[in-house]
Amino acid sequence: FELTGGTLLLNGDREVNYLGASLTRTKRLTNQWMLRGFVNYGRPEWEIPASFLAFDDPTDAPAWDLGGADDDGGLFAQATGRGASLLLHSTWSFNINGMYQIAPDQPWGFNVAANLYGREGYPIPLYTRSFSPDVGSKFARAMATADDFRYDDLYTVDLRLEKEIQAWGRSSVILSADVFNALNAGTVLGREPRLNSPTANYVIETLSPRIWRLGVRFNWR
Repeated sequence: FELTGGTLLLNGDREVNYLGASLTRTKRLTNQWMLRGFVNYGRPEWEIPASFLAFDDPTDAPAWDLGGADDDGGLFAQATGRGASLLLHSTWSFNINGMYQIAPDQPWGFNVAANLYGREGYPIPLYTRSFSPDVGSKFARAMATADDFRYDDLYTVDLRLEKEIQAWGRSSVILSADVFNALNAGTVLGREPRLNSPTANYVIETLSPRIWRLGVRFNWR
């Protein structure tokens, strides 16, 4: 007897249910200020028939499928062009942004704006990999459930300063200064998840450092 490999394909009625709630608020520009924001909480749950898992090895899965479409909870999805890094699910997230006009009727008046974003840290898909001549590469999960381990929660703050100057006729020039990640948070977004790799737990992605941007925009009406 010699193992030659193979794939067993089965039809099934897998489905995913998403239970969540969102609260949104929009305040249009009146009395010199505006505000928009949302808070979201939710989680997907997979319903998989027993027939689908009858011949499935729960540990024989590539790193990007650990806790993925074949598992209850389905938290994982592969990210394009990011190798072992993953786009994952966060249970909660929020975003608030607004703008305030300071002395809009005065020649020196200007606008200030801010954006605050936050979400739960994504799960870390810890696993090990081994090799044998009989079965080739073998993957084994290193956590009981897909989201046993998560990265730190992510928070970012962006700020903007803007001044519109009337030029000629119905045209204007807008001068702006933006700062992204104003708190200069160095939140870790990705680590090497393979525990028996020489680079195990190495940081492979972090939030971009603080960035400043100066801008000039011309408007014609």
